[in-house]
Amino acid sequence: MAPSIVFIDEIDSITSKRENAQREMERRIVTQLMTCMDDLSQSFRRQIEENDGSFSNIEKPKHVLVIGATNRPEALDPALRRPGRFDREILLGVPNENGRAQILSVLAKHLRLEGSFDFKSIARCTPGFV
Repeated sequence: MAPSIVFIDEIDSITSKRENAQREMERRIVTQLMTCMDDLSQSFRRQIEENDGSFSNIEKPKHVLVIGATNRPEALDPALRRPGRFDREILLGVPNENGRAQILSVLAKHLRLEGSFDFKSIARCTPGFV
């Protein structure tokens, strides 16, 4: 139902590469998800074409935003990563020491901490933490 946001965490668990799928059901799940995403994209294109390529006559475009999260992008079916299904890929790497200190300070912003709390020293002791 539009407008809405669909967030699929650990998307690799349901959309792994079809050639590695052990059961036919796994292949069908991946194929069905891609078909649904293609339908979403085509309905929006149809709205634009009906308005002669203009966005101005579309009163309230009803979009469905699909977001998939994974820590194993290489496990996803390559067809899912093609343009038109997910428009953008955002890769988040492991934060460096300064990044970890900033993350800790944001997370602790509403906590009551005694004295001067040194986020840098904690960040220094947590290499590889995300």
